[in-house]
Amino acid sequence: MLDPRNIIRTEKRTLSLMINAKGELIVRAPYNYPESKIFDFIKQKEDWIIKKQNAIRNNSYINPHVVNYTIFQFLGKELTPIISNDVKEIMINDHKLLIPAKFPSDKILGKVEKWYRKVASEVLTERVYYMANQLKLRPANVTTNNNKTRWGVCDSRGNIAINWRAIFLPPNLLDYIVVHELCHLLEFNHTPAVWNIVGNVIPDCCLERSKISIMSINREVYLDNAATTYCNGEVFYAMQPYFISNYGNPSSLHQIGYKSRQAIEDARANVAKIINADPDEIYFTSGATEANNWAIKGIVAASPIKRILVSAIEHPSVTEAARWLAEQGVEVEYIKVDENGVISIPDLLSKLSKPTCLVSVMTANNEVGTVQYINTIANICSQNNVYFHTDATQALESVSIDVKEMDITALTISGHKIYGPKGIGALYIKRGTRIETLIHGGYHEKGMRAGTYNLPAIVGMGKAVEICMRDSNTNNVRIKKLRDYFIQEVESKISGVKLNGHRNQRLNNNVNFSFQSVSGESVVAMLDAEGIRVSTGSASCSEVLTRSYVLQAMNVSDDYINGAVRFTLGRATTKEDLDYTVNVLVSVIKKLRSLSPVSVKAEVADNV
Repeated sequence: MLDPRNIIRTEKRTLSLMINAKGELIVRAPYNYPESKIFDFIKQKEDWIIKKQNAIRNNSYINPHVVNYTIFQFLGKELTPIISNDVKEIMINDHKLLIPAKFPSDKILGKVEKWYRKVASEVLTERVYYMANQLKLRPANVTTNNNKTRWGVCDSRGNIAINWRAIFLPPNLLDYIVVHELCHLLEFNHTPAVWNIVGNVIPDCCLERSKISIMSINREVYLDNAATTYCNGEVFYAMQPYFISNYGNPSSLHQIGYKSRQAIEDARANVAKIINADPDEIYFTSGATEANNWAIKGIVAASPIKRILVSAIEHPSVTEAARWLAEQGVEVEYIKVDENGVISIPDLLSKLSKPTCLVSVMTANNEVGTVQYINTIANICSQNNVYFHTDATQALESVSIDVKEMDITALTISGHKIYGPKGIGALYIKRGTRIETLIHGGYHEKGMRAGTYNLPAIVGMGKAVEICMRDSNTNNVRIKKLRDYFIQEVESKISGVKLNGHRNQRLNNNVNFSFQSVSGESVVAMLDAEGIRVSTGSASCSEVLTRSYVLQAMNVSDDYINGAVRFTLGRATTKEDLDYTVNVLVSVIKKLRSLSPVSVKAEVADNV
């Protein structure tokens, strides 16, 4: 109970304790403050900590910081909480929130919402009638609602409902929403003539119609976690001291250098542990691209056999490295995959009949999420005395990997795909493997990879891996459940949709759909306008609009291949995020298909 959930290092010179809304202890300490003294201080404050934690459990202690943050997250508005014995009920006065001293903390948000909705109903209703009078219109009825996706609604009977949260918008945007709904009373489809009428009567409200898409954004949903993830808070705090206080060059012989070197070795041990490798088999790189290039080019350079096999659906950092080798005279062959993106074992065995120095097959595909039979492939390579490399960039959190048991020669890891920092990766190289260096210079990484150590990033990656080992089981169960729910919702509400990749043998967070008769880029753009961030495939290929070579290798038909969209869930994804995404996606697909010159062959379900 007295162990802090996290020790946050800061530039402040004082040590402070805080109890969060869950009753967990948070410690803020100077960068150079010894942990032993921190725990001594916690021991001294034991009575205070227990008292506050018990108060939270009994709903008799209110943390103003937590209240303010919660309200801001919900309303998009800051209120200054004031705990007072002089008030009996929650009151809001300007930017101040007066809370009775022993008010149940779990009911504060509900009370605040109720108060604002009452005020909003009065203000917004009055505003609608005022604007209607300006335009000489008479709505049948005006109310407020709690719509999750739209700011306003006007039905065919003339009833207008405005989202109560619109009260927090700037006046010109609020008026635009009101006028936009009132225009339905003039003409249901807003023609230029209607907007000219509005512009003549209320000039300030006649904004560009494109503004409505901006105002429709009620939330931001990030579903592009295969491209990158946010940096975990614990990771960020672990990195901070190595920017400011423990900044020594790990190659230096003095004490500061030794501390930095020790931090790197601790991170190396964490990375080794998650794949059951030895720490001296882990080499830090600038990312997965460098690691993949090093593994492939380095092994070929050290081998007298100049022939490699790679799968047809590898990441560009592998396929482009292979293409470069082919230009240098190396024989490169591509292993076929089936319609689910699974490697063809018969094709692999057939191609291994000729002398080969390396096989490279990714653990799980970054576009469609299919997980390969890595254990089987590695065993086949071992029996044929061929080195085996696998890119595990996307798979580290979802797939259990044991490099010793699987007899893997080389394995690639990236930091920013597991909630760590960008610009850092690692390559596992089995002890005894013949491989040439890719970058020459100083004697870093035992002379295998030159360049000054990216100390903060290495520490961050080590911490990210540690968290991954600690929390992956819990996260995977939750995310897999959300993934399956999302697939079911989309397939039940949209026709002409195809799930790409293996239905069951796939990453827990990956969903790749192809929508018939629409462009994937158009879907991505329209979802982005509604605050939903997704992609069409690999972030490394997104700047070049070409057909996905991964889907081509899987023989996806022409009427589906251009409509591929990748949704990748993360630790922060919620069911509400997915519900919002499905609702918007239904509308987007319907609109795009109505504009498409190609008719949808399948029967349209649920008006899509």
